[in-house]
Amino acid sequence: MITHRKKMVPGLLLALAGASLALVARTQAGRIAAAALLTAAALLIGLSAVRLHRTRHERTFFKNLLLVYGPYIAVALLLAVALRVALILAPSGRVPLVDVPPAVLESQLAADEARLAALNAVLPDRLAALRQAAGDRDALVPAWTRLLADASAYRDLLETYKGFHRIDYLTRPESHTRAFRLGLWACVRLQTVASALSDLLAHHPALRKELDAARPGYGAQNASAMIRAMASDTTLLRIHAGAAYLALLARNAPAGLGAELDRLAAELAAVQRASGRDTLRAIADPLNELIALDPHTGAGTISSQRTE
Repeated sequence: MITHRKKMVPGLLLALAGASLALVARTQAGRIAAAALLTAAALLIGLSAVRLHRTRHERTFFKNLLLVYGPYIAVALLLAVALRVALILAPSGRVPLVDVPPAVLESQLAADEARLAALNAVLPDRLAALRQAAGDRDALVPAWTRLLADASAYRDLLETYKGFHRIDYLTRPESHTRAFRLGLWACVRLQTVASALSDLLAHHPALRKELDAARPGYGAQNASAMIRAMASDTTLLRIHAGAAYLALLARNAPAGLGAELDRLAAELAAVQRASGRDTLRAIADPLNELIALDPHTGAGTISSQRTE
C-alpha cells in the first residue's frame, strides 16, 4: 500500500530537482525539463495531501499536514535558499576564468588590479562632477558619459570575476582571493554609483530623461537600469553572501592581502548599512502614506532610521 509519505518524499525531491534545474537552466530544453519536474512534483504532493485528508479527521487535517510535512517543507526551503545564494555567489556555466593558464591569469589579475585602482581613484571626482553639473546640460552630458564609461568598466570586472570559484582555493589561495576581491570591489562600486544616481534623481527628477537617453557604445545601460540592477534581490544577496565569504577569506588571508581585504570589508559594511536603510525606507514610506490618508491619525509618521 502506497502511503501519503511515500508519495510526499518523491514529490519534494522532484520539486527540489525542478527548482534547481530552473535556476541553472540556460536553454529552452532545460526550462521545459524543469517545468515537467515541477509539474510531476505538484501532482505527487497533491495526491499525498488528498490521501492524508482521507485518512485523517477533517478538523485536524491542517494540523496533521503541518506535523507530517512541516520538517520536509522547512528543509526544502532551506536547501532552496542555500542553492540560490550559492548560485548567485558562484554562478554555474562557462565563465571567463575557465581553463586560463596560471601565468596568463597572474598577468590578468595584475592588470585588472591596476585598472580597479585607477577606477577607484577617479570615482569620487566623477560623482562630484556629475552632481555639480546637475544644472548645466552642457556639462552634464560629458560628466555622465565619463561616469557611464567607468561603470561599464566595473561591470566588465564583475562579469569576469564572477567565476572566481573556478580557481582552486586549496592549490592557489592567493589567486582565488585576488579574483574574488576584484569581483566584489566591482559590485560594491556599482552599488555606490547606483546610490549616487538615485540620490541625484531624487533631488533633480528632470534629469532622468537625459540620464536614461541611449549613448553610443553603451547599449541599454542608463541610470534607471543601473539603479534597478543594484536594487535587485540578486545584487543584495551577492553583497551579503560576498561579505560572509570575505570574512572567511580574511581569516587566512595570503601575505600582503590582509590590509586590502580589511579595506574592502569596511566599504562593504557601509554598502550593507545603506541597503538596510533603503529596505527600512521602502517599508516605512507606504505606511506613512496610509497614515496621511487617515484623518483620525495624528501628525506622527514612521521613521525609517535605525535605532541603535
